[in-house]
Amino acid sequence: MRRTPSCRLFAAALLVASVPASMAMTPAAAVHAAAVDRYDKGEGPPDGLGPELTARLDKAVAGVRREAGIPGVAVGLWMPGKGCYVRATGVADTATRRPMTTGRFMRIGSETKTFTVTALLELVDDRRIRLDDPISTHVRGVPNGDRITLRHLAEMRSGLFPYSADPDSCGPC
Repeated sequence: MRRTPSCRLFAAALLVASVPASMAMTPAAAVHAAAVDRYDKGEGPPDGLGPELTARLDKAVAGVRREAGIPGVAVGLWMPGKGCYVRATGVADTATRRPMTTGRFMRIGSETKTFTVTALLELVDDRRIRLDDPISTHVRGVPNGDRITLRHLAEMRSGLFPYSADPDSCGPC
C-alpha cells in the first residue's frame, strides 16, 4: 500500500480546516456581499488574492483532491488586508453528481480538529516536529506561545481564547 506523504495529508487537513464556520453557515451571496462591503473600507480585494496566487491555490486544491480521492470540497482562505479565496469544486453527492457549492449550509462543528491533529501526528511520526515543541517555534505572536506546546493544542487544553468567539476573526475578507 502506498503511503500518502505527510505534507499531502497536512495539506488535505488544512483544506478541510480552512472552511471557517462563517462560510459553512452563510450562503455564498452573503459572503460575497460582506466581502464587497469590507473592500469598500480598504480591507482587501473581494475577488481573490490575485491571479497568480489564485492559480496556485486552484492547482493545490485540485492536486490534493485527486491524490486523496476527495469527490468535492469547499475551500475558504481569508487574508486580512489582502483578499480572499473561496472555491467549491467537485461533487457534493457522488450518486447524483450534484456539484459542490459554497452556498450550502453545513455544520462542521469539531470535525476539523480530527483532521488537523491527524496531520500533526503524521508530522510527528515523520520527525519533522515534536509534540512538546512550543507553538512559538512555529507561529509568532501567540500569547504565552513559549509555554503552550503542540501537545496542548492537540489535546485542546492550551488556554487560548477561542478565535471563533471573536467576530473579527472569521468570515469574508
